[in-house]
Amino acid sequence: AAHVTLAALGLAALFKTHPWAFDAARTVGGGYLIWLGLRLLRAGPMSYGVAHEAQAAARGKGLGAALLSGVLTNVLNPKALLFCSVLLPQFVSPAQGPIGPQFALLGVILVSLGLTFDVLCALAGGALGRWMAAHPRVQKWQSAVFGGALIAFGLRLTLNR
Repeated sequence: AAHVTLAALGLAALFKTHPWAFDAARTVGGGYLIWLGLRLLRAGPMSYGVAHEAQAAARGKGLGAALLSGVLTNVLNPKALLFCSVLLPQFVSPAQGPIGPQFALLGVILVSLGLTFDVLCALAGGALGRWMAAHPRVQKWQSAVFGGALIAFGLRLTLNR
């Protein structure tokens, strides 16, 4: 929804007329991916379920921290930023009426599809997390692979012009 709103406000035009703004968004997004990858590499085996919730509460991280992390991950996602700001406006036509309702409809469709996908991923992730709780070796491998991948993606995004 944030990306659709930015697209409706003319983010693509800003990126086209001010390339430094795109470079800044790309660099911040790449830096954030690198930071996430490093955090994942430093993390030890995770525990799931009630024990995980208790650990998170003990560290002062609860639902609010998870929500903030999700919002930052989404808003700083360069792929979503580019998709919404460059591709979405191509489906809006001033000849078809006011552009606000067109962007709103596209936004509702995009967010609904994204929410459906995220719910399915969360359900699958919960099942996978319960399985991984019994396999710490797999957790260590998964953290190394995904942490390295995030760092590589972040470096590529940040360094490629």
